[in-house]
Amino acid sequence: PPPPPPPPPHLQPQDAIRDLDSSLVGSEMCIRDRDDTVALALMDMARLETKPRSERLADEIVRGIGRSVGKLHKRPRLFADFSVLRAPDIPSVLVELGFLSSDKDLENLLSPEWREKAAQGIIKGLNAWVISDAAEAELVRQ
Repeated sequence: PPPPPPPPPHLQPQDAIRDLDSSLVGSEMCIRDRDDTVALALMDMARLETKPRSERLADEIVRGIGRSVGKLHKRPRLFADFSVLRAPDIPSVLVELGFLSSDKDLENLLSPEWREKAAQGIIKGLNAWVISDAAEAELVRQ
């Protein structure tokens, strides 16, 4: 399916979720009725395209949060092998905004103002990624 159009700059969190859900309709890989070897090969091929997209998405979200809240963790972007991050056909990221064991992080997480800034940073990162991902998809099609 063609990439979704760039989101408006005033995108709200609930709008982002709704738009993302609607852009994914029909994109799921149906491999139930396929041979396991073929299914695994297809999933690996899909991941070859999806992994760099996930990495670019993570970069944009980190950049957006950093611009919105300021100081970030010394290593703001880490890698993990969680099953939720291994979708073959959908770019996936996990956002952690702090550690409850850190007094400063806990203070931030309890602050409605800080949470709003963090949410706006995530939205800005998503918006930037959608635009760059659409441009990238257009280049790939050419």
